[in-house]
Amino acid sequence: MIVRSRTPQVPAGEVLVSTMRRALAFGIDLGMIGLPLFLGAVTMLHGRDRLTDSARDWLAVEAAVMTIVYHGVAIRWLGRTIGKAVMQCRVVHADTGGEVAWSASFIRSVILALTLARPALAVPALLVVYGWALFDPCQQGLHDRAAGTIVVLD
Repeated sequence: MIVRSRTPQVPAGEVLVSTMRRALAFGIDLGMIGLPLFLGAVTMLHGRDRLTDSARDWLAVEAAVMTIVYHGVAIRWLGRTIGKAVMQCRVVHADTGGEVAWSASFIRSVILALTLARPALAVPALLVVYGWALFDPCQQGLHDRAAGTIVVLD
């Protein structure tokens, strides 16, 4: 028996955002999280030429927490992060087009935080998570697929 997967449907009245617009929005969001981390790293150097192992570990934990809080809270309360607002897009529930539940927002943000957990692997991990959208019919990244969300024009 052949089972056909259902054709993905975008909720009525919504228009999917291009992957380029999403990439630009993510770049802005990365700067929103990265700037405070960079300033923290500079402060932790205290005249040294490199960070200690404990300082690097602390920054990795801080990056994960900031990513979860920034993305999780912003997507749940506003439907968008600062980067998405600048790029005029928002995150909605894939089936209904409605607001994103706390659980979905948390899942989405944890997956993003995991990509940043190992700085040496962050770029390849982000390429996989966001690159998935290039091949997905609804342009969902892996974090969107896991959370049941899509990114649409605002």
